[in-house]
Amino acid sequence: MPLPAPALSPAASSTVSTARETYIRRLWAWIAARRPAGLHLEGEALISFSIGPRGDLRGLSLDRSSGNAQLDRLVLRTVRLAAPFPRPPESLDAEELDFALPFHFN
Repeated sequence: MPLPAPALSPAASSTVSTARETYIRRLWAWIAARRPAGLHLEGEALISFSIGPRGDLRGLSLDRSSGNAQLDRLVLRTVRLAAPFPRPPESLDAEELDFALPFHFN
């Protein structure tokens, strides 16, 4: 039976949290820069995806449909085309490289 991971001190936990939040903002900007322009579709889809330590896309799924199949396909395609992503900080472990993001079109 593996030993439980040591608890992070509040300061270390805060540093990891800040690193993850900063990376999420960077990741979202990376994806948003690849969104197609000039669309006249409205909706919101929720996507989940995982990133490997080198920025590779490890998994992608549609968690909540926008209600428009064309928009859902576009969201998934946009994320696939954005890969590979910027390398995540080394301070983030594999569980912290799983993301769920709402994807808005209007």
